[in-house]
Amino acid sequence: MEKWLVKRGDVVFGILSRRIVLPVRNYIPAIYHQKIIGPRGATVNQIRQKHDVQISLPRGEDRSDKITIQGYEANARACAEEIEEMLAALKSMVTQEISLDARFHPRLIGQRGKNLKRVMDEFGVEITLSRDDADPNKVVVAGKNEDSVWDCIDYLRQEEEDYLAEHQDRSQYMSQRAPVAEQKPKQQSVQVKNAPWQLSDGDFPEMGGAPAMSGTTGVWGSGRRF
Repeated sequence: MEKWLVKRGDVVFGILSRRIVLPVRNYIPAIYHQKIIGPRGATVNQIRQKHDVQISLPRGEDRSDKITIQGYEANARACAEEIEEMLAALKSMVTQEISLDARFHPRLIGQRGKNLKRVMDEFGVEITLSRDDADPNKVVVAGKNEDSVWDCIDYLRQEEEDYLAEHQDRSQYMSQRAPVAEQKPKQQSVQVKNAPWQLSDGDFPEMGGAPAMSGTTGVWGSGRRF
C-alpha cells in the first residue's frame, strides 16, 4: 500500500493506492527463463524498468515454471503480455535439444559470454544451456531457419569433439610427466670378521727365540749407581 497526502483547503485527504501482486504460473517453462533473464540480467532489468514492476523468477534449486510480477495492475498486466509474446516467439522457432559435455560449456560461453554470443549471431539462433543439475549436458538450439539450427548443431558438436580430444591429450601428457616415486635401496649392514679386537689371546701364539730383557738393565744396556 502506498499513501499520498493531498490538501484541499483545510482538509488533508489520505489517498491509498494498492499495488497488486499478479502471479503468472505454469506458462513459461523453466528452459526459457534464461532467455527472459538475458545475459547478466540485461533483458529482465530492461523489462522491469520499462513497466516499473518487480519480476521474480525461481532461484537456486527451485525449478518451478512460476514467474511473479508485482506492480500496479495495468503495469503488471502489460509486463505479463510482453513476456507472453517473448514466449510465443521462442516457441515458434525450430527447437532441437542436444547433449554436449558439461565440461565444454565454459569454453562455449567464453569470457563474459562473448563466444556464445558470437556463435548465436553467426548462425542466427538462440542457444540455451541447461541449469538443471539432473542433466547438466542439455543444450537447446532454437532458430527460425531449420537449416541454420542444424548447421549450428554440427558446429557445436565438432567444437566439443576438438575440446575433449585436447583435454584428453593434456591429461595423458600430465600423467606421463608425473614423477615416479624413487625406491631407496635397502642399506646393507657391513659385517667385520676376524678383526683384531674380536680375537682372543689364544689366537695370538707366543713368538719364541726372543732374548729376555733383564729387569736390572736400563735403557743404555748397563746398570749405573749414583
